[in-house]
Amino acid sequence: MVHGRLSETQSNRKKLATDIKRHEDFISQMDNPPGERKEVEGVLPQLKEKLQSLENEEQQRQTAEIEADGRLQVESTKLNELQDQLDRLEKVLESTSRQSGTNPR
Repeated sequence: MVHGRLSETQSNRKKLATDIKRHEDFISQMDNPPGERKEVEGVLPQLKEKLQSLENEEQQRQTAEIEADGRLQVESTKLNELQDQLDRLEKVLESTSRQSGTNPR
């Protein structure tokens, strides 16, 4: 779930960066009507602010993903240790039941 949110944020950031570039290109073209250029110039600061917000969000989500991966690794290690312990106990139980001639199952 963390990774899905990070991917979504990255996608949104890339789209917005592309939009900003397109707006900047529009402003720089002198053949566009001054009124339209002025309108786009007015929107550009808001888009850049939103981009900064998305970049911050992306960084937070990357940190959360790294932390979740770390927790997953720890829990996976614990699970493997418990599985190994269970396997050893089952072998001891089998060995003990063979020696006594009984079947525990």
